[in-house]
Amino acid sequence: MNPQCACCGERFEKEPGYYTGALYVSYAYYTALIVGCFLVMEVVLEWDLSYFLGVLIGLIILLTPLFFRLARLTWINFFISFDAHKPTSCP
Repeated sequence: MNPQCACCGERFEKEPGYYTGALYVSYAYYTALIVGCFLVMEVVLEWDLSYFLGVLIGLIILLTPLFFRLARLTWINFFISFDAHKPTSCP
């Protein structure tokens, strides 16, 4: 992750351990994924548990980079609000 935004200069690393809270956000995303997959595959499609686990493990492996960045993005947005009127150096 870049140390600061190239456009506005906002520092992303506020203090050591700043993104520790993003672990809890990531946990919530994974929990939502698991519950959603369970409801769709077990209740709606009535798949066997072994198929459910196979698909779920594949999804978790594929979505880990996305959830990592999404959790960090969500965490930083809890503390830094977007200002559309702030001048930037980006086009």
